[in-house]
Amino acid sequence: IFSKSTHPLFLVAMFRSLLRNARSCFRSVVQRAASGPSGPQILVDAKPAGQPFKMGAKSRRLGMILFSIPIATAFGLGFWQIHRLRWKKGVINRIHTNISAAPRPVDEVVPLDMDRSAVQFSPVHVRGVFRHDQEVTVGPRPPIDGGPQGFMVITPMKLTSGLWKDCSVLVHRGWVPKDKQLLTQRNDASSAPVEEIVLRGLYRDGEHKKMFTPENHPDKNIWYWVDVDEI
Repeated sequence: IFSKSTHPLFLVAMFRSLLRNARSCFRSVVQRAASGPSGPQILVDAKPAGQPFKMGAKSRRLGMILFSIPIATAFGLGFWQIHRLRWKKGVINRIHTNISAAPRPVDEVVPLDMDRSAVQFSPVHVRGVFRHDQEVTVGPRPPIDGGPQGFMVITPMKLTSGLWKDCSVLVHRGWVPKDKQLLTQRNDASSAPVEEIVLRGLYRDGEHKKMFTPENHPDKNIWYWVDVDEI
């Protein structure tokens, strides 16, 4: 307990003395055997007070390894971020180029037996008939501008012309709230097109499952993400 009249220099000197005593205690390590007071006593590496602590060669190597791990990790993450930025810019530039093109028949734009990543978001047009009996809803997920959860409506269309005649494509028809998930719950259910129509849209090759997205359950008609092959 220090009184208000204690001089600051006296406090500094006292703390320095305590620190010196603490260093001496830590440098002198005494290990006693568990056999009791009469057992042997071993003095391990007792160093006189004031002698600088010296690390062994193994300790120095271990310290250098531990010190280099965060530095190497930081450099690795930096290079990965640069690579990802270049990749993302390339994808964005390719999407802008594809979107600005004129719409063409889907069988002229999308190859069936080749990599289709280069034609993502290309404008296409198709002619066919909706298969409303095979409609699926994907979700729940919020709308683009935010808000309550709902579902994306995916309706297959059977094509009636071109090289893909009698094949089906999936048409993303938009977002609906939860209380309009089923076709019979929508006000426009009776006006859903059943005749042959021509649609224009942007081609996409489905979605990729994210880490925390649940698995789809086709047997229960429950879909959390657009898996073109399964749907």
